[in-house]
Amino acid sequence: MVFILWVPDIVHGPMARMAPLVHEVWFSNNAEVSPILQFDDLRGTGPKTLAHLGLVLFAVPALFILVRQDKNRLNWCILAVFLGLSLLLALREARWVGYPQILVLAPCVALLQTLFRRFGGPGLAGVVVRVGSVIVLATGPLIASGMLCQGLPLPKTGKPCDLPQISGFLAENYPDRPQNILNFIYSGPELLYRSHHNVVATPYHRNTAGIVDTIRFLRGKSDGPAKALAQKRQIDLVLICPADPEASNYRTEAGLLVRLEAGQPPSWLGEVLLPADLGQKFKLYQVIPSAF
Repeated sequence: MVFILWVPDIVHGPMARMAPLVHEVWFSNNAEVSPILQFDDLRGTGPKTLAHLGLVLFAVPALFILVRQDKNRLNWCILAVFLGLSLLLALREARWVGYPQILVLAPCVALLQTLFRRFGGPGLAGVVVRVGSVIVLATGPLIASGMLCQGLPLPKTGKPCDLPQISGFLAENYPDRPQNILNFIYSGPELLYRSHHNVVATPYHRNTAGIVDTIRFLRGKSDGPAKALAQKRQIDLVLICPADPEASNYRTEAGLLVRLEAGQPPSWLGEVLLPADLGQKFKLYQVIPSAF
């Protein structure tokens, strides 16, 4: 209550003051804030859910027995409540998945202890049960997830944008000084890692200004604001990958990205000729200093 009175935004979560554009284009599309299991994409999310939460299939029956039979049933009831709440949170947003993963450990350990006591004799059968139960609980969800992946294979798709290759091109062709690159958000980290150049956008909320500037630049319908932003940020290069799913976030009618994709840049941007293999995936434009 003290925190709510002191910082009212706390009830809206840690991203309450995130810029609306950043939330729309970047944050809302992150896997960590999406449901871990999506029924319209069982092929993609089913194996991942089984790998992360498969132990729940053992923990829930174990909890049911413990609540009915163990002398510490109140403690098990409390754990069951928190496990249920954490599961709801994890199914709603994947970033909560760590909580049920921790809470299932206690009932799973209790299950192992019960099996060890019941099959604790020296015979081979008891050893097989004890070893097998450890293997199943330790690796069962991962093995089952792998089998599900094989049973529900996703169609193989190549990477739409070869970032290592374009990074190599940029490093080799602009060796004298770091270039300031206006780029797609998710390409930022790899461009930074694989070249000596600077980028405007990176997929981190602390770089709000870079994300917002990138969105406004690529969505801009008039050249004035984009040109002013290029001058303010001292942008040297504009790099786009039309096949990247992220490009759909910036396509607006008569927007700058649409014109760049069509090879119709404004007068202050000149297209850079790329090698054939790179030119099929990327378009690179250089800011013309004399235009400012």
